[in-house]
Amino acid sequence: MSSGHSFDESLILIAKEIKVELTYILRLYKLKLLQVSKLVKIIDIRDSQDIFYNKYLEKMYFNELTLRQNAACASDILRLSLLYRDGGMYVDVDTLPSHKNVYKDINITTLSINENLLDIIKSEYLLQEVRQRKRYLKNRNISLSHIEAQINDKRILIKLKERAADRLSDFYNQDSLYVHRDIIKVATQNRIYEINNNTLLANKGSRCIRIILKEVIRRYKYLHSNNFIYSTPSHKNEKVSNYLSRLDKYRHDGLSNYNDTEVTLLLTGPCLIHEVLLGLCYEVFKIPKNISPTSVSYIFRIDRTFLGFNNQTHYTPEQLRSSWL
Repeated sequence: MSSGHSFDESLILIAKEIKVELTYILRLYKLKLLQVSKLVKIIDIRDSQDIFYNKYLEKMYFNELTLRQNAACASDILRLSLLYRDGGMYVDVDTLPSHKNVYKDINITTLSINENLLDIIKSEYLLQEVRQRKRYLKNRNISLSHIEAQINDKRILIKLKERAADRLSDFYNQDSLYVHRDIIKVATQNRIYEINNNTLLANKGSRCIRIILKEVIRRYKYLHSNNFIYSTPSHKNEKVSNYLSRLDKYRHDGLSNYNDTEVTLLLTGPCLIHEVLLGLCYEVFKIPKNISPTSVSYIFRIDRTFLGFNNQTHYTPEQLRSSWL
């Protein structure tokens, strides 16, 4: 890139040197981008100035794409930087708005099926209605037969399909949102002590986002100072607490099934955000240290704290096929 080439051009040139052809893949990507642009407005962020919080994070963004091919980590850095610069709402493409208004009053207490699988069925029935009315390609419909077979009352499936057709408009009518100028809203998981960064809402210049970005930088600098970015040394250059040593297996991230190699979650992802928000809760609300972080996580689900966002559907057909790894 120092020779005047763009990131894409530099990547293609380097790939050719190691006998990897990327030109064809890039051409396919551009064709797909052209198709998507017919449905939604696409803005190329490369045309924008000062996207990243600072130059150091910009370097880490490109490092993640080139050294580890970790699009999840790169995306985490980018979404936080853009939210701080512009404010707004970030949403993963494999999530959907809440469908509780569409399917309310349908009794599902007698069903012998996991609630998450039922969400996938509800989502796909709605998406099929959208595709039919918008005349989108129906071959995008997902086969749910293996999930539907687990439902012991087939009349419920008929009711769900009818409700998706009759109340599709309710799917578009979501509750209004309020976000404090210095706080963020994060997606709350089904489990009370977890959050997700697949949906983030913040105002421009949010102090909370700035604190999170500074913690991302601190964790990357820990990796740099111990030479973990480019190698996996057997010893550290300095003594540190176990809190940051969780990042030591940075280069093994995603290569093992062990939990201690999921560094992305701790470095830039939802675990990082969760830990920062917990720290702020203890400090701002003067919470005694003897109260466990799990208990404090209840705060994210209290509406008046403005922290939690639950107007979404986590489990969708697209979510079945996606992975952050």
